[in-house]
Amino acid sequence: MFESINNGISTPSTATPSSSSNNSSGYIIPSTHYGTNPGTYVAATCTFYVKSVMGSRVGDYWGNAEDWAASASADGFTVDNNPVAGSTIAVFGPNVRGGSYGHVAVVESVNKAAGTMVIGEAIDLGNGYFNTTSTVKISDANYGFIHV
Repeated sequence: MFESINNGISTPSTATPSSSSNNSSGYIIPSTHYGTNPGTYVAATCTFYVKSVMGSRVGDYWGNAEDWAASASADGFTVDNNPVAGSTIAVFGPNVRGGSYGHVAVVESVNKAAGTMVIGEAIDLGNGYFNTTSTVKISDANYGFIHV
Protein backbone atom coordinates (compact mmCIF):
# COMPACT_ATOMS: atom_id res chain seq x y z
CA MET A 1 0.00 0.00 0.00
CA PHE A 2 2.84 2.42 0.81
CA GLU A 3 6.42 2.66 -0.37
CA SER A 4 8.96 1.65 2.23
CA ILE A 5 11.82 3.87 3.30
CA ASN A 6 14.93 3.24 1.23
CA ASN A 7 18.16 4.34 2.87
CA GLY A 8 20.12 4.07 -0.37
CA ILE A 9 18.21 6.83 -2.14
CA SER A 10 19.98 9.05 -4.67
CA THR A 11 20.27 12.81 -4.39
CA PRO A 12 17.03 14.83 -4.52
CA SER A 13 15.55 15.88 -7.80
CA THR A 14 14.33 19.42 -8.30
CA ALA A 15 12.23 18.62 -11.35
CA THR A 16 8.63 19.74 -11.44
CA PRO A 17 5.61 17.73 -12.53
CA SER A 18 5.16 17.29 -16.26
CA SER A 19 2.23 18.87 -18.06
CA SER A 20 0.44 15.57 -18.48
CA SER A 21 -1.78 14.29 -15.72
CA ASN A 22 -3.74 11.27 -14.67
CA ASN A 23 -7.35 11.44 -13.66
CA SER A 24 -8.05 8.86 -10.97
CA SER A 25 -11.59 8.76 -9.62
CA GLY A 26 -12.09 12.37 -10.64
CA TYR A 27 -8.93 13.66 -8.94
CA ILE A 28 -6.15 15.34 -10.85
CA ILE A 29 -2.84 13.69 -10.05
CA PRO A 30 -0.01 15.12 -12.16
CA SER A 31 2.70 12.89 -13.58
CA THR A 32 5.64 13.67 -11.34
CA HIS A 33 9.36 13.41 -11.64
CA TYR A 34 10.12 14.13 -8.00
CA GLY A 35 12.91 12.38 -6.16
CA THR A 36 12.21 9.83 -3.47
CA ASN A 37 14.73 11.23 -0.98
CA PRO A 38 13.00 12.20 2.28
CA GLY A 39 16.16 14.18 3.04
CA THR A 40 14.63 17.16 1.29
CA TYR A 41 12.79 17.66 4.60
CA VAL A 42 14.18 17.89 8.14
CA ALA A 43 14.69 14.39 9.56
CA ALA A 44 12.32 12.98 12.15
CA THR A 45 9.51 15.47 11.39
CA CYS A 46 6.05 14.93 9.96
CA THR A 47 7.12 16.19 6.50
CA PHE A 48 10.09 13.78 6.47
CA TYR A 49 7.77 10.92 7.50
CA VAL A 50 5.19 11.61 4.78
CA LYS A 51 7.91 11.97 2.11
CA SER A 52 9.42 8.67 3.36
CA VAL A 53 6.08 6.88 2.99
CA MET A 54 4.84 8.51 -0.23
CA GLY A 55 8.21 8.90 -1.97
CA SER A 56 8.07 10.44 -5.43
CA ARG A 57 4.32 10.94 -5.14
CA VAL A 58 4.95 14.21 -3.25
CA GLY A 59 7.11 17.24 -3.93
CA ASP A 60 10.65 17.62 -2.71
CA TYR A 61 10.35 21.19 -1.48
CA TRP A 62 6.76 21.88 -0.46
CA GLY A 63 7.87 23.82 2.63
CA ASN A 64 6.56 23.49 6.17
CA ALA A 65 3.53 21.28 6.74
CA GLU A 66 1.17 24.27 6.71
CA ASP A 67 2.42 25.08 3.17
CA TRP A 68 1.85 21.65 1.65
CA ALA A 69 -1.76 22.12 0.46
CA ALA A 70 -0.94 25.36 -1.37
CA SER A 71 2.30 23.93 -2.80
CA ALA A 72 0.57 20.76 -4.02
CA SER A 73 -2.25 22.77 -5.55
CA ALA A 74 0.27 25.03 -7.33
CA ASP A 75 1.91 21.84 -8.69
CA GLY A 76 -1.46 20.72 -10.11
CA PHE A 77 -2.61 18.21 -7.47
CA THR A 78 -6.22 18.08 -6.31
CA VAL A 79 -6.63 19.41 -2.77
CA ASP A 80 -10.09 19.09 -1.25
CA ASN A 81 -11.97 17.97 1.86
CA ASN A 82 -12.35 14.31 0.86
CA PRO A 83 -9.90 11.87 2.51
CA VAL A 84 -9.15 8.66 0.63
CA ALA A 85 -7.28 5.86 2.40
CA GLY A 86 -3.82 5.21 1.00
CA SER A 87 -3.82 8.03 -1.51
CA THR A 88 -4.27 11.27 0.41
CA ILE A 89 -2.21 13.38 2.78
CA ALA A 90 -4.07 15.14 5.58
CA VAL A 91 -2.91 18.73 6.13
CA PHE A 92 -3.47 20.36 9.52
CA GLY A 93 -3.07 24.07 10.17
CA PRO A 94 -0.75 25.47 12.83
CA ASN A 95 -1.50 24.36 16.40
CA VAL A 96 -4.33 22.01 15.35
CA ARG A 97 -2.20 18.88 15.62
CA GLY A 98 1.44 19.46 16.31
CA GLY A 99 3.27 22.74 16.39
CA SER A 100 3.16 26.18 14.89
CA TYR A 101 4.30 25.00 11.43
CA GLY A 102 1.25 22.82 10.80
CA HIS A 103 1.19 19.04 10.44
CA VAL A 104 0.91 16.47 7.65
CA ALA A 105 0.03 12.78 7.88
CA VAL A 106 -0.82 9.85 5.61
CA VAL A 107 -4.49 8.83 5.60
CA GLU A 108 -4.57 5.08 6.28
CA SER A 109 -8.30 4.49 6.72
CA VAL A 110 -11.50 6.53 6.75
CA ASN A 111 -14.77 6.05 8.66
CA LYS A 112 -17.02 8.74 7.18
CA ALA A 113 -20.03 7.61 9.23
CA ALA A 114 -18.11 8.33 12.44
CA GLY A 115 -16.33 11.35 10.96
CA THR A 116 -12.92 9.88 11.77
CA MET A 117 -9.79 8.64 10.05
CA VAL A 118 -6.67 6.77 11.02
CA ILE A 119 -3.49 8.60 10.09
CA GLY A 120 0.14 7.51 9.97
CA GLU A 121 2.37 10.25 11.28
CA ALA A 122 5.55 11.39 12.95
CA ILE A 123 4.59 13.66 15.82
CA ASP A 124 6.23 15.23 18.87
CA LEU A 125 3.89 15.10 21.83
CA GLY A 126 6.51 16.46 24.22
CA ASN A 127 8.86 13.47 24.33
CA GLY A 128 10.51 13.85 20.91
CA TYR A 129 9.29 12.70 17.52
CA PHE A 130 8.03 9.17 17.01
CA ASN A 131 6.10 7.37 14.28
CA THR A 132 2.60 6.26 15.19
CA THR A 133 -0.96 5.86 14.00
CA SER A 134 -3.75 7.92 15.50
CA THR A 135 -7.52 8.14 15.10
CA VAL A 136 -8.55 11.76 14.60
CA LYS A 137 -11.58 13.69 13.38
CA ILE A 138 -11.68 14.26 9.61
CA SER A 139 -12.55 17.89 10.28
CA ASP A 140 -9.26 18.37 12.17
CA ALA A 141 -7.46 18.38 8.79
CA ASN A 142 -8.57 21.96 8.30
CA TYR A 143 -6.17 22.65 5.41
CA GLY A 144 -7.60 19.74 3.40
CA PHE A 145 -6.38 16.57 1.73
CA ILE A 146 -3.82 16.27 -1.04
CA HIS A 147 -4.59 13.49 -3.52
CA VAL A 148 -1.37 11.78 -4.60
